[in-house]
Amino acid sequence: HDFFKPHLQLGQLLTWMKIFNRNGQLVYDNTNPGTGWDGNFDNGKPAPVDTYMYYIEYTCSDGKIYHKKESLTLVR
Repeated sequence: HDFFKPHLQLGQLLTWMKIFNRNGQLVYDNTNPGTGWDGNFDNGKPAPVDTYMYYIEYTCSDGKIYHKKESLTLVR
């Protein structure tokens, strides 16, 4: 089983991550930084192969909070 976790630099700490489908519907919302997205909906059904947007919040060693939006492609 693979999990999607954004790659962060040394000193950066993920605080939460949300993933949206192309229609803007939330498909994943997690505040537990140790868990990544397994490509399934909350009900356990596999999400379709598609491009998704993720939105993360992370902190850096400077103590500031940062946000980032990127796309990811789910393949099976």
